[in-house]
Amino acid sequence: MKKLLTALCCLTAAMVLCAGESPDAAKTFEADFRSGKTAPVVAKGNVAAKVVLGTAPEFSAKGLVVGKGKASLRYDAAGNLNSGSGAIEILFENTDLIWDDPSKLVLLQSIGKDLTFYIYKHSKDGLGAFFGNRAVKKWSAFPRAIPKRLGDKKLYHLVINYSDKEVQCFVDGKLMRSIKSTTALGAFGKHFYVGPAGKFGRDAVVTIAKITAYNRPLAKEEVADLASQNAGE
Repeated sequence: MKKLLTALCCLTAAMVLCAGESPDAAKTFEADFRSGKTAPVVAKGNVAAKVVLGTAPEFSAKGLVVGKGKASLRYDAAGNLNSGSGAIEILFENTDLIWDDPSKLVLLQSIGKDLTFYIYKHSKDGLGAFFGNRAVKKWSAFPRAIPKRLGDKKLYHLVINYSDKEVQCFVDGKLMRSIKSTTALGAFGKHFYVGPAGKFGRDAVVTIAKITAYNRPLAKEEVADLASQNAGE
């Protein structure tokens, strides 16, 4: 019996190792702005935030208000965003964004020597991400959820998986689009911004409840589970 229990324990441990680390263990950055604070609850890099496009961030009970006439936050990318491959999860509430009009709104961005990166609503193209390799002047991937599939609702759960091979866009747990990368993505810039960094992408207002970055792409089942967890928040 003792040998059997030992064997079962070893088998269980092996299964856990094979399964890989959980999404919680893969987190490199997480900020829950419903706390009314800029400091992240998880950070593998610098935790300090700098206010841009204003003198103070605007918080509501539902999170950080960004966009037209609002301030944004800037964080160091080193350690907090994983270059090469990873995932970024954003839970946000729409205020006055219209999906099929020409407006643009940036939720998160980083511009570096090699990589131009946005998670945003881009004109009538819908909600998604853009990865562009500045070194070769070529876009890498632009997966997006087209407007007619987004629906008229308040709370959205968005996940962008990225790697040098593929970029995926999930909305509310569903894979909206997957695109093969045409070039290596390159490294993030020195900083990343929650909300717009300048005039571009400031045409509307949303409230960002939470942002989480991971050191690996998330499996479809993991994305669906996270969307289900956040649906009631």
